[in-house]
Amino acid sequence: MIGMVSRRIVTKFVYPRSCEKWILKSIGRDWRKYKSSLKDAFFKPVIGKNANTKRKALYKLCPEDVDIDQWRGLVKFWKSKKGRALTEKNIISRSLVKNSHNAGTKSFACWSEDMRQADPEKKQPHRSQVRKMRDPTGESFSRQNQHGTRTEHPHARSRKRHTSTIKAGSKVVLKTSTYPNKRNVAYGTICSTDPRTKACGIELGAKFALVRIDQPLLDNEELVREVSDCKTIGETFSSGYLIAWLSAFIREKDN
Repeated sequence: MIGMVSRRIVTKFVYPRSCEKWILKSIGRDWRKYKSSLKDAFFKPVIGKNANTKRKALYKLCPEDVDIDQWRGLVKFWKSKKGRALTEKNIISRSLVKNSHNAGTKSFACWSEDMRQADPEKKQPHRSQVRKMRDPTGESFSRQNQHGTRTEHPHARSRKRHTSTIKAGSKVVLKTSTYPNKRNVAYGTICSTDPRTKACGIELGAKFALVRIDQPLLDNEELVREVSDCKTIGETFSSGYLIAWLSAFIREKDN
């Protein structure tokens, strides 16, 4: 399931390769939350009334937007000894939590460092001070620079939508997809800009073009999407594969 979702994300969004682990973790977290919501809405109410409800009866409760085979797998796990034991363990663990984290998305370690930097003597604050560091409205303070404004990440990118005007058959220069996107990595030819065209079984989407490498300039430049066993521009050129490249990092070659 997660693999299918990640393949769909590749066709819809542009992101640096360094974000892949974070994306997979986010997908896994949201998938767990969704399963939990299904359990609360369809499984628990029935089991609460009758703990001996048969699996066949639970199978019939499958929501319309859930695949029946996946629903059966969930029910089997929830009804299994392992699933029930894990549920009991989680209930006990949650009951032992007395003080929940209330500092927003930033960790207490980051809050502590912000307070240390703000202190004229650069002293490390006690953890009790960190927990109490909230403004009168109950909102967390944000990391600010010396002018009192939020510090912008140096790699923050524009949200401006890129639209490609390069047509199939055009001779182009591929630029690196790694920030700050200044290096030329290969000369190539546009084979297709149709979002429905597939590269290794995955549709290009609106932000990619299908390219044939004519001359690599940086052999070790990593591909945005791996092709078969090829991971770099040089390997792709040697194998003769077509690659998907971000349209935003393609420019027409000067005559």
